[in-house]
Order: sequence, then C-alpha cells, then structure tokens
Amino acid sequence: MSAGGGLWASAVLLQPSEAPHPLPDKPANDDELATSSTPDPVSEPLGWFACLVEKGQRLFRIAIVDGVWEVLLTVLRTGELLVYFVPLAIAYPIVWFGKRDPGRGGESAGALWWYRLLRVQMSRAGPTFVKLSQWAASRTDLFSLQLCLELGRLHDSNRQHSARVSRKAVADAFGVDNIDQVFESFDDLPLGAGAVAQVHRGRLAGAFIEQQLAGASEFGLQKGLLALKANPQVAVKVLHPGVERQIQRDLRIMEWGARALSLLPGIKWLSLPEEVAVFGDMMKAQVDLRTEARNAERFSANFSHRPGVEFPRAYLPLDSQNVLVETFCDGVPLRAFLDIDGHTQFDRELGARGLDAFLHMLIYDNFVHADLHPGNIMVSLSPPFVGSPLDRFVEDFYDMSPFSRERRLREKQLPTSSQAHRRIRNILDSYEAGEISCRQKNEAIHAYVDLLYRSGFTASLVFLDCGL
Repeated sequence: MSAGGGLWASAVLLQPSEAPHPLPDKPANDDELATSSTPDPVSEPLGWFACLVEKGQRLFRIAIVDGVWEVLLTVLRTGELLVYFVPLAIAYPIVWFGKRDPGRGGESAGALWWYRLLRVQMSRAGPTFVKLSQWAASRTDLFSLQLCLELGRLHDSNRQHSARVSRKAVADAFGVDNIDQVFESFDDLPLGAGAVAQVHRGRLAGAFIEQQLAGASEFGLQKGLLALKANPQVAVKVLHPGVERQIQRDLRIMEWGARALSLLPGIKWLSLPEEVAVFGDMMKAQVDLRTEARNAERFSANFSHRPGVEFPRAYLPLDSQNVLVETFCDGVPLRAFLDIDGHTQFDRELGARGLDAFLHMLIYDNFVHADLHPGNIMVSLSPPFVGSPLDRFVEDFYDMSPFSRERRLREKQLPTSSQAHRRIRNILDSYEAGEISCRQKNEAIHAYVDLLYRSGFTASLVFLDCGL
C-alpha cells in the first residue's frame, strides 16, 4: 500500500498545473479572452508522459529491491546455511564413538559433543532455527533427553546484540535523545536473549512517571502508572536488528525446500508447504511486540482473580513494534526444577497450578498462550505470610498450621524472594561454568528447595513472552 500511495502522490505532483495568465489592462475583444484561457496543447501530453516515466522508474526500483535483490540475498543466505549445517552432517558419525556416561543417559562422548555443536550452529543460524530448536527441546518423545536438554539452553541463551543497539532502539521508541530521560538505570547486560529479542532490566525515572501520570486520562492507564510508581522496576524487550528480513528469507528458503520435497512420491500428503506457511505466520507474529503487549494485558485481566499465576503487564502508552516495556517479574527458570533428578517438594503444587491455568485458558477464556515452553515459564518463590495473633494461637495450641513443625526455622531470618531466587540461579550458574558436577547441582537444589518448603515458602508460575 505504501508503494502504491507513493506512486499516486507522484502522479498528482507531476501533473501539469495551469499557470495563470496575466490579465491585460484592457482586453481588446472577446476572441483575445477566449485565446488566453485555452490550455497549451503541447504541455499537457508531455506532463502525462513525465508522470508515466516516473511511475515506471518507481516500479522498476521496487522490482529490483524487493524482487531480484531479495532473491539474490536469499540465495546468499542459503549458502550461509549450508556452511553451518554441511559440516554438522559430515560430523554426525562421531555420535557412535567415545566413552558412554551413565550419569547422562548412557550417551557417548561423541554424541554429547555433537549435541553441543548442533546447539551452537542452530544459534548461529538465526531466529528461525532457534525457534525450531526450542520446539525440539520440548519433544522428549521424539529426541533423546540429552539432546533436548542441550537444545533447551537456547530458550534464553542465544546470540546477543550490543547494548548500543538496544539503547538507540529504546530512545527512538520513546522519542528522546537519551534514554536517561526515561530510565533512572538501564542494565546493558541483558537478562536473556531469545530467538527474536533480548530483555534488559531497567528502572523508570520518577520524573518520567509523574509526567505520564499528569497526562493520563483513562482509569486503567492511571492504575498501571501508579503501580509502576510503587515499583518502577521494568523489563525492556528489544527486537534483534534485522530479524524480520532474516526470518522472511529463511521462510522463503523453507518454502522452496518444501515445494521441492513435495514433488517426490509419497511426500505430498505431508502438506509441507502448508506447514511452512503456518510456521511462518507464527514467526511473523513474534516480530511485532505490540501484539505481545495486547496479549499481556488480556492475560493479566483474565488471571487477575486467579492466584498462583502471574503475567507481566505492558506499559501501554508505548506503541512500538521493536520495543516493549513490561513490569519486572522475578523468579527462577522452570528448568531448575525440570532438569534435576527426582522430585522437589514444590512439584505437585507447580503441576496443579500449571494444569489449572492451561485448562482455564483453553476452556473458560478461549484465549491460550501458544508458546509455553520451559524458557517462557518462571517459578516465583514467596516467603510465608506473617500470621495474625489468631493464627499463632491456632498454631500453638491446636497444631493445625502446616508449618508448625518448622517454627524454629521461621524464627530465624528467612530469605526474601529475591534472595531465594538468586541462590538457586547461582547454583545453576556454577553448574554451567563447570564448577560443580551435575550430581552436586541436584543435591544443592534439592537441599535448598526443601529448606524453603519447610520454612513455609509457596511457589507460583510466571508466564512470559505471550506474543502467540
């Protein structure tokens, strides 16, 4: 529509305008007046010809840029992908070699090395292949557990763009020269990097919130700004630069491949081109963060009366495709509970909350979060509620409190939610850095989670990235 609008505007601008003829002081007769008002028979055809030439030039440029040039870039992108994946295919036989590790599903050392190489190459290949890896990581019924665990690291540990790019995108979204006019603090190191965007932690400036409150007229907006005033910590999500163009080229390559494979006997019934189209719609929906902002508000409204499940709320005055500002939700990744051997004390509670939330979305709300892989789910641990005197009376004399057996622990200084989350994340980071073994990580998490449970902590779920 923009190209057509530009052509129509050019046509209007290039149409010959009739310059007013100077009126004589005393026209001689009516024939002279008639002659002066007659348009030039030569200028009008020439003007329309110039308009057609201009249209042709614009159409030619559009055809070259969006046609031939994009096809050329797609071919180059195909070559880039071959560089990534041909060596991977050649190295595949190594999975049959090496000593087998009983602690990691009996996988050979060669297989574990190949899984790591696959993860690295999929991350280098870009957002489309990262999203495919995230899907594969959740399919333990199709792939080995160790492969799913390795690919699961791509849920929040992908290639990052520079902080300078993020700062410029945020400044452009708010229409300011420097983000210091909006944020009191802005962490250059991202909290995580997903397939299409990365998330930074920030703190909104009090003066900026007051300025927004002064101009807010809607009650819902005022309520959200007051909540931000009470807790100005926010999560700032910024799209990776050039991600939309890269996804379009990858989808074009996948479409070519799907159509080529459909020519083979017995493959057409798989409807590969249609599957690629559905996958493409899903990927395109994630590169417009305004969709995620609208979905987050709807989910927050749907679950406002349902305890145990939380969604981040979007900062609605910001209308940007590339930047999204949400309330900051602290927690630990769900994989901290999924990747350890055995069960924790919170597993039953988390499972019940997750199942209840999904069934409510599916049956009651008819509005479902369609991207609930473990990377988009966090666990928030909350300390016990300080009871009233009546609660303490019941606990002391009737022993009806579920936490009465651990009264001595509660008398000690309990950690806050942030401290508990930080402790578990430090254990995970030590394991990722190779400082502790898998067994030591499992034992440390089990011991600390058991202590939190006996101290009266409760667990809730936080659903992120609701763009789908």
